[in-house]
Amino acid sequence: VSPDAAPEQAPANVPLPGQDPRRAPAKSKGPPTPKSPHAAHAAPSPPLASQQLAPLPPPIDVKPAPGPPPAKPKPKPPLVLTPQNP
Repeated sequence: VSPDAAPEQAPANVPLPGQDPRRAPAKSKGPPTPKSPHAAHAAPSPPLASQQLAPLPPPIDVKPAPGPPPAKPKPKPPLVLTPQNP
């Protein structure tokens, strides 16, 4: 079979105008393919509850820095709209 057997079909790797070139090209609509039976018979992973996790390290005490406490920031005055005189 020659590669020119279906000239009305556009090549799949040429982006069409109006499409986002970053997106993957749209898949051609064909008959839905059933999932392979090998995927259903994959080795099941052990349940998460049976896996042992390392113990957590002891908690860290967080203390404020030595010295006087930081001063509270002064609130900014509210913005006031003033008329502009020409």
